[in-house]
Amino acid sequence: MSLKNISFAILVALLAAAISNPYLSLWHRLIELGLATFSPPIFATFIANSIEEGHHHHHHHNKHPSDRKMANICEDFPPDFPPPDTNTTSTFCVDRNGCCNFTTIQSAIDFVANYSQKRTIIWINSGIYYEKVSVPRYKQNITFQGQGYTSTAIVWNDTATSSGGDNL
Repeated sequence: MSLKNISFAILVALLAAAISNPYLSLWHRLIELGLATFSPPIFATFIANSIEEGHHHHHHHNKHPSDRKMANICEDFPPDFPPPDTNTTSTFCVDRNGCCNFTTIQSAIDFVANYSQKRTIIWINSGIYYEKVSVPRYKQNITFQGQGYTSTAIVWNDTATSSGGDNL
């Protein structure tokens, strides 16, 4: 066997071990980063969701040790969140798991009244949101509030050419 064949066999074995081990969160993060950076957005979203569904990490199980029933992933949200609207402010909540008013940031933006004088706070829960976000000029007074740069991210792979801009 040549050195090239041996190296390839070792690489395949290492990749198989890494893929089959559900506790390698670094592996999951590297795949997610690679997909978000180098893939078309719809493809990256499909693959990332498949990876999350296929690998069940111990710390992600939503079971209570006492009864082994599935817990509601939304039970951590306070019952009075988002707060009720006031005369000056509206708060919309975005959570990709469906625990809030909206599952996408763009749908929350689209729901904001045109030319609104009210401040609209779009509170974005932790997670990676694979979507193109566009705020038209007639959607005014919008504030985005994530959970920090290490917890909330919006990912989209767009270029001037693909978005209709000039090719420089």
